[in-house]
Amino acid sequence: MCDMRNTIVLVRHSTAERFSANGDLGRALTPEGQEQAIELGKLLVKELGPSVDCLVASHAVRAQETADAIGQNLKIENLWMDRAIYDSDVDSLREIVHSCERKTLVIVGHEPTISVFAAALICDDCPGRELVYGGVPTASAIVLKTDLPFDQVCCGSCDLEAFLHAEIG
Repeated sequence: MCDMRNTIVLVRHSTAERFSANGDLGRALTPEGQEQAIELGKLLVKELGPSVDCLVASHAVRAQETADAIGQNLKIENLWMDRAIYDSDVDSLREIVHSCERKTLVIVGHEPTISVFAAALICDDCPGRELVYGGVPTASAIVLKTDLPFDQVCCGSCDLEAFLHAEIG
C-alpha cells in the first residue's frame, strides 16, 4: 500500500573542514564528509525510495556539497538554496515547510537548528524522540511523517519515522 503521509527529512550536513579562508560559509566537506554524504544518499534511497520532490539546502558550501552528494544516489525533482536556512530558527524552517506543495521535502542545514526543529515537530509521545535532544551528528537525517498538509505542519504534528546516520569505515 502506498504511504499517503507527507514526509519531511531534516539533514545535518556532512563533516566539513574546520576552517576556510572564505569564512564559515566557505567551509567545504572533507573527503570523509563527501563519502558520508554519498552514503547518506544511499540510506535515504532505502528509506524513501529512488526520488524526492524537493530539497532545500543552506547556501553554505558544506550544505550545498552535502545536497549534491546525496543527489548522486537520490533523484531530486526540485533543488534550491535558501539563505534563510543558515541563520534560521524554528519559525524560518517552518515557513519553508509551509511553502512546499509536494509530498516529500528534504532540508539540509546546520546545528543546532536541525535538532531543535525536529524536537519541535515530533509529537511528545513519539518513541525515539530523545534521539534529537542535545543535537545530532554530522551526516544525519531525521525522517518525519505527518498526516497534515505541509502548510498546516506545527509543533508536535509529526512522527519520527527513522533516524539515519552515515558512518564511513
